[in-house]
Amino acid sequence: MPPLDPRKVPRQRRSKATVEAMLDACAEEVGRLGYHGLTTHKIAARAGVSVGTLYQYFPNRDAVAGALTIRALERLLEAMRRALAECIARNLSSLEATEHLLLSGLEVLVEERPVFARLAPEAPHLFRLPAATQLQGQLIELSQEIRLSGGDRLDLPMPEADAWIIGHMVSASMLQVSLLEAPNQERRRLTREIARLTCRMALDRSHERRTASSSAAA
Repeated sequence: MPPLDPRKVPRQRRSKATVEAMLDACAEEVGRLGYHGLTTHKIAARAGVSVGTLYQYFPNRDAVAGALTIRALERLLEAMRRALAECIARNLSSLEATEHLLLSGLEVLVEERPVFARLAPEAPHLFRLPAATQLQGQLIELSQEIRLSGGDRLDLPMPEADAWIIGHMVSASMLQVSLLEAPNQERRRLTREIARLTCRMALDRSHERRTASSSAAA
C-alpha cells in the first residue's frame, strides 16, 4: 500500500494556506470526477501550484485525499461539540437542542459532500486511517455526552447501548439527507423530522408532561 501520511506538516501561514488550497482543490476534483478520476496533477492544477509543490507535502493522491477526509471529520466533530455547548448554555428544550445539533451537523455534511458522498463509498480505506478512526470514535463518544446531558428526561432501558444505537441510526439518516439533490430548505425540513423522531424514541414522555404542567401552573 502506498504511504498515506503527509510528508511534512505546514508551519508558516503561507505554507498552511498552500496546503488548504490543495485540500480544497482535492475536494473539488473528487466532487467532479470521483476518487478514481483523481490525480495529483489535477489537484495541483486546480490549486494553482506545481506538482513539485504538492509532492513537498503529500507523496501521492491518497495522502491528499486522506488529509481531506481527516479535515472533514475534524470539522464535523468541532461543529457538533460547539452545538452541544450552545444547547447547554442556552438551556434549550430537548427538541430544540436535538434540532440545533442535527442542523449544525447537516451544514458540515453538505459542505463536505465530496468526502462523504464520493470518498466514503469509493475509497473506504481512507476512513480507516488511524486519525480518521480516532475522530469517528470521538463522534460516537459525543452521543454518550449528549445522553448524559439529557439527565432524567431520557427514557432508555439500556442507556449506553441505546444511545449508541440511536446515534448510529441518526448518523446514517443525516448522511442520506445531506446527499439529497434537493433544496436546502427540504433538507432542513427532513432534519427537523429526524430530530422529532429521535426525541420520541429517547425521551420520557411523562417527564415532558410534568414539565409542561409545572410551566402551566406557574
